[in-house]
Amino acid sequence: MQKKKDVDAMLGHPPGGKLAVTMPDGKKIRHRYAPDTFVEVLEEIGLENVARLDIKCRYQPLISPRPIPDLRQRKSGIYYINVDTHWRYMSTMLYRIGITLDIDLKLAYGAPVYYTKNKKYPLKSQISF
Repeated sequence: MQKKKDVDAMLGHPPGGKLAVTMPDGKKIRHRYAPDTFVEVLEEIGLENVARLDIKCRYQPLISPRPIPDLRQRKSGIYYINVDTHWRYMSTMLYRIGITLDIDLKLAYGAPVYYTKNKKYPLKSQISF
């Protein structure tokens, strides 16, 4: 099993939280907290594109035009992003969004590293498209 330091060195990410993403243009995104990373990646992909997928996370929409009571959400522009889930599910959502929108994301959360272009590593989740 790879250690976190090895993954950091391999990706060139600064030390931070458990979720790290490399965008197709080479931009590396990693914050101390997974929801911050998750929201920034969704903003980079385009919230309008992701909202069209109508993704549900724990029976609630991932991206909503209005706040939902009793749900942890982050406001980004005119949208509210559901971050009321574990960081592993956030990484799985990003993985599936990358495959659906044909975006070559590189996701790392400890070990191993998953590539969205390589469908050899399907991830299980509690999300639905």
